[in-house]
Amino acid sequence: MEKTPSVFLRREIMPEDCENMIRWLENEHVSRYLNESADLAGEMRDLLARTPEDMLTFQFNRSGSFYLVCDRRDASIGYARLAPLSGNRLEAVYVIGEEDLWGRGMGRQALQRIMSVAFLEKRADALLARIRLENLRSLHLAESCGMRQIGTLGRMAVFEMTAGQYLKRRSTS
Repeated sequence: MEKTPSVFLRREIMPEDCENMIRWLENEHVSRYLNESADLAGEMRDLLARTPEDMLTFQFNRSGSFYLVCDRRDASIGYARLAPLSGNRLEAVYVIGEEDLWGRGMGRQALQRIMSVAFLEKRADALLARIRLENLRSLHLAESCGMRQIGTLGRMAVFEMTAGQYLKRRSTS
């Protein structure tokens, strides 16, 4: 019997979720491993100030699919994004922003859910993730979820999983 998941993905974005993301982005322990722009927190503050609440979800999904990683109480604890690449491939970004939840399996569940969306809903041929080489926890997470390192790009390790690999792994678990 499968244990009740601790996290799920939510599409709708509320102002309090933006405030959480700003807080995470301003936390050096969280932001040091991100591949985001240096002033993303400021950009998000501007977006929150000028965007009506009912348009936030639309704004976050303009360049891909954006999801909040939420706990059982529906509180946002992180985010995940699927960005389109050439050749029916997607790039995954996943962040658990609540530092006190690190090491509790939330990142694993978030990555597993984003993989499911990528392959079962979006029908991607492959999923890639670029992870900073110094982010040992995230490197291990990608490997343990079945992604394979296919190279490096500067200070980033590039991981990939194909749809066939995902389906094979899913059928044996």
